[in-house]
Amino acid sequence: MKNFYVITFIICFGYLASKGQGERVLFTDNFGAYSNGESLSGNSSGWDTTGVSDFTNKINATFGASGSRCFGQLATTGAATAYQELEVKAGETYVFKAYLKTTNNKIYSTIRINVGGTDVATSGNVSANYSWEELSITYTPSVDETAKFVIQKTQGQVLNVDKVKIICTSCANKRFVYDFHDSKENWVSGGGCTLGLNDKGMVLNATNTTPIARSGDVSQNLALNTADYNRAKITFKTPYAMGGQGFGKFYLYDVNGGNSQFATYDFVRDAGNTTTFQTAEVDLTSNGNYTGTIARIGVRAPWGIAGGGQAFIQRIELYYECSELSSTDVINTCESSYTWIDGNTYTTDVTPVTHKNHTVSTSGMTFSPDNISINKGDTITFVNTGGNHNVNGNKTTYPGNPESFGNSVGSGWSYSYVFETPGEYQYQCVNLA
Repeated sequence: MKNFYVITFIICFGYLASKGQGERVLFTDNFGAYSNGESLSGNSSGWDTTGVSDFTNKINATFGASGSRCFGQLATTGAATAYQELEVKAGETYVFKAYLKTTNNKIYSTIRINVGGTDVATSGNVSANYSWEELSITYTPSVDETAKFVIQKTQGQVLNVDKVKIICTSCANKRFVYDFHDSKENWVSGGGCTLGLNDKGMVLNATNTTPIARSGDVSQNLALNTADYNRAKITFKTPYAMGGQGFGKFYLYDVNGGNSQFATYDFVRDAGNTTTFQTAEVDLTSNGNYTGTIARIGVRAPWGIAGGGQAFIQRIELYYECSELSSTDVINTCESSYTWIDGNTYTTDVTPVTHKNHTVSTSGMTFSPDNISINKGDTITFVNTGGNHNVNGNKTTYPGNPESFGNSVGSGWSYSYVFETPGEYQYQCVNLA
């Protein structure tokens, strides 16, 4: 009888992030959601301040960035900051953007990311007084930590702030957001309307019954991967009465289709609500054409509007909704994305493997190799190279084996077995000369 031998069985648990890079919008503020003179550090906006000045909201016709009416302001002479505080994760990349406009303090005005009292990313100074300028900085932390995203003036007089955005460019759970508070976000009319600004949303000023707005002309390309998003939300207000629900339309365009959408969705309007904003949700996967790359987005006001009427779009969000589920072979959470490989899922820390066929041969009184490590789902093929032998991994002989395997005594055979249960397996053979 040959000595026993061991198979070490390795199984990998978890999931592998397989989606491409995208972005997740963590925070955006166009300052259209607040009243004139409202303290932004004293409300629910998330803003906080240090220094001599409060951070207040201002409404001044066409004075904001890109002709908007609303913006934030650090007004008191001297040093002051306004900041948002967010949790950031190791290895993820964060981008902080803001439009700044100074009076006479361009050389003192910057944006910064601060951790534990130390600036870890700093923009250059504003380059000119009395004009809006977008500043941008990037930071990738090495550990999980709390970061302050800071707008700062170290001296000087008034500093105005608009169109603030904090995004994570590498986060697996992606969100793409248009915030239309006092902003058109560079959208254009797609026919049947002109577009205007309002504190609470972009305005579709209808000239017929089918006003359409689009996220740019045919030269624009958002380059959004449809695999990264499976849901959309549209927040809107329709101050017009009509009979029935009156569906709105949500459109997606690709690069080659021009103004002909590749996917169209209905979204539901509550016909009884003509005074407040409402949110409709769309399942993007419900359209069989939803694949490839999104170049532009479009929206048509819900049915019932007439020439001279108005519809308001406050927010459009594309996101990925995942279900939390666990089973023997699958563990899903909404903080990661997944790929299914040969019946297993793998973590981002594990290189995905395909199932392999390993060969173990008998020669004389030995198996070669005599100890082998495999993955769940792998096959071992035992090859008899001479004599009368078998493979005996029966639980009767080795009660500790997770399952039995083996063949009958003979010569010139090969025997294959797929190992599906993790654990350590012992086996032997009988030699009958």
